[in-house]
Amino acid sequence: FDNIDAWLAAKPDIVLLLIGTNDYFNIVDQPDYQPDRDAPARLGALLDKIHAVSPGSLVLVSSVLPVEWNKNFASGINRALPELVARIARELCDL
Repeated sequence: FDNIDAWLAAKPDIVLLLIGTNDYFNIVDQPDYQPDRDAPARLGALLDKIHAVSPGSLVLVSSVLPVEWNKNFASGINRALPELVARIARELCDL
């Protein structure tokens, strides 16, 4: 979560997250990484961090957008989103 502390130091009113796609392509430093299993935990940790540092911020989380070549792309993280978002009582924007 590079730079997250600096961004949250500003105490934003709204945090909009459209994230998760890179979890399916760019995690090369963890050989056992499985996106559908591990991406929800990474997002949950980020949501917890945002809530801990800036509890007054409204956090809007988007589902991971589908891709043309794979109808089930990011299904693991998208299935987990409602529960992750509900933990901190924020909004899920299911795209």
